[in-house]
Amino acid sequence: MASGFSRYLSALLRAGSCLILRCVMEHEVTTRPTRWGKSAERQWPRFKVDFGIKIIAGNAGTKTVVQGRAHDLSEGGLGLYAVLELREGQLVQVEFTPPFCRRTIELTAIVRDKDGYRYGLEFRKITQHAAEDLSRSCRALNLALE
Repeated sequence: MASGFSRYLSALLRAGSCLILRCVMEHEVTTRPTRWGKSAERQWPRFKVDFGIKIIAGNAGTKTVVQGRAHDLSEGGLGLYAVLELREGQLVQVEFTPPFCRRTIELTAIVRDKDGYRYGLEFRKITQHAAEDLSRSCRALNLALE
């Protein structure tokens, strides 16, 4: 048994075999998508999406409920369009059903970025179930890209 393994190992180490393995490995490395620019600085990769989202802003006395559209999603936040005046640093509630998920997620988020009616939200106080659903959704979206 050891001699068979030794022959196998020595065959792999021959110049021609190493060249083939190196070419296969280089192909694997060069064909994988890489993150660059601002995306490389992010903690979680973003995925393009398009689904409805309910945004609840304001306090108990003056709640505003608006429907919006999510345009990107990550495990830590999302980007959305909504006709609503929010300010950076404001806390909002969001309700949505992520892709490849059956249940609605209700989360608190903070507005981190604003450009007109486009907002970037970071999730806060994520429950274990919500984190699992977001992770599953993002993994499925990643597989859909391949």
